[in-house]
Amino acid sequence: MNTTSLAPRRLGDVLIDRGYLTEETLQRALEVQRQDRRGRLLGEILVELELCSEDQIVECLAKEYGVP
Repeated sequence: MNTTSLAPRRLGDVLIDRGYLTEETLQRALEVQRQDRRGRLLGEILVELELCSEDQIVECLAKEYGVP
């Protein structure tokens, strides 16, 4: 059985699919994450940069992980 197809997609991909982010804004946030010395999660950075709302992040994570 192939378990890779059951793995949740990456948050950035889900946000792009739902129209909350563009590829360019995702790349900008990922660059900030790479340079961040505190090891913050992508969702935290997206909210801090005001590229997404906390509600959008929670919605996408809940959908991917099957949580209501």
